[in-house]
Amino acid sequence: MKIWLITKGLLSVIMTVCPPVVESDPKSLERQTLWRERNEIAKGMILLGLSDMLFDVYCTLQGTAKDLWDELDMKYNTDDHSLEKYIVSNFLRFDMREGKSILEQTQEFELILHSLRKADMKLPEKFKVMAVIEKFPKSWEDFGLTLKHKMK
Repeated sequence: MKIWLITKGLLSVIMTVCPPVVESDPKSLERQTLWRERNEIAKGMILLGLSDMLFDVYCTLQGTAKDLWDELDMKYNTDDHSLEKYIVSNFLRFDMREGKSILEQTQEFELILHSLRKADMKLPEKFKVMAVIEKFPKSWEDFGLTLKHKMK
C-alpha cells in the first residue's frame, strides 16, 4: 500500500500533519488547501485498497489519511516473530484433502514454502518432499509409501 501512495505522490500526506494557516504568509492558505485535497485523495486510495469487509468498517472513520493509516498499521501490521509463528503454523497444519484439486493444494503448499523462504526459514529439500508426502490424502497412502521407499 505504501508503494501505491509513493507512486501517486501521496506518501507525504500520511507522514505530515495539516499545515497551519499563518496570516502573515499568503501562501499558507494555499498550502493547507492543497494538503487537504491530497489528504482526501490519499484517504480514498487507502480505503480502495481494503477488502469490502474492512472498507465497511473504516469508511466511517473521521480524521485524516494519517489517522486511518496509523489505525490500520496498529491493528494489522505484525512484527516478524508473530509472522514467523503464523507461517510455521500454516506449514504444520496444512493437509491435502479428498475432493479438492491436487494441483490447487500443491500450489497452496508452494505458497507456504515460499513464505518460509521469504522469512529466511530454510528447510532441506528432502524434508519438504517428505512433508508433502505425509500430507497426502488417505487415498494416496499406498502411493506415498511407494515414494518414500524410492527415496535415497
